[in-house]
Amino acid sequence: MNNDSLGGPLIIAAVMLAVSILGASYFLSQSLRRGSESLNQLAAAVGEMKLGGVAQAPGKARAAQPARPSRPDPDKRYEVALGNAPVRGSAQAAISIVEWSDFQ
Repeated sequence: MNNDSLGGPLIIAAVMLAVSILGASYFLSQSLRRGSESLNQLAAAVGEMKLGGVAQAPGKARAAQPARPSRPDPDKRYEVALGNAPVRGSAQAAISIVEWSDFQ
């Protein structure tokens, strides 16, 4: 068998691979272009949305939000009735750590 007989199919395979890569890069660039156009349209639509019932003009500050409820005072001592809650440690401990959580 002659070693020169493998040259033709190898060249054809290389050309087909090159054409495939070029075609894929073209389709990818078109897809990215369409995606960026869609994102720009979405950003423009969000910029025109009404925030809090008042039209938001670009570059202007948002209206003041209502004040959040105040947090517990870290310097105040709170008495917590444990009732039948599970407890670890001594009932006469100087400090009790109470964990409360609300799973909704």
